[in-house]
Amino acid sequence: MLHISPARALRPARRLGALALAVGILSATGFTAAAQSVRTCTVSRLVGESVVVREGIYSRLEPRLRLRPNDRVNTNAGAKLEITCSDGIIVVVGESSTLDLGHLAEQGTADAALELLEGIVRFILPERRPAGRFELTTPTAVASVRSTEWLAQSTARGTAVFVVRGRVAVQGRAGGAATELQPGEGVDVAPGAVAPPAVRWGQARIDRALAAVTF
Repeated sequence: MLHISPARALRPARRLGALALAVGILSATGFTAAAQSVRTCTVSRLVGESVVVREGIYSRLEPRLRLRPNDRVNTNAGAKLEITCSDGIIVVVGESSTLDLGHLAEQGTADAALELLEGIVRFILPERRPAGRFELTTPTAVASVRSTEWLAQSTARGTAVFVVRGRVAVQGRAGGAATELQPGEGVDVAPGAVAPPAVRWGQARIDRALAAVTF
């Protein structure tokens, strides 16, 4: 199961009333020991201006910059950022967003744990990757996945999650049962609420969301 919790760049990672989104990742077969090598992640594409906060220091993001554990990336209005990792994971961060990379870069396992503090992000995970937990947390939900393409958006109104490919389990930070999303389905978790049942998103909403996190 994947966990999602958003926070702002200069605020503590934990916030009351947060929504946790957890997306369950199914184990894959046929991977080799090479897939367990240290995962490196770099900035592969960038439009507009974005910064990385590393040990309290702000630096401008540039293409081919190698990212480190616990880096926090911030995109400005009109900016967009793509991160590509050596094991095939792709992360696209939309404008006006803050994403704490947590344990994504420089890891020797398939596990990854990130925090979406605010804004919108899209994850594209390879269909064949070692078994491991991929976890995203936001202030209102927790999600965990494997071999899945999906997006999450965190705003003051809560967390929205949509699945393009695969399955995602979303659970509200307030507790309650997890809601499993199938392709084409989404869920909106309000602050302090449990995850409601999955619904089919309309094409207009899907198009808007994907456009925000597509180059």
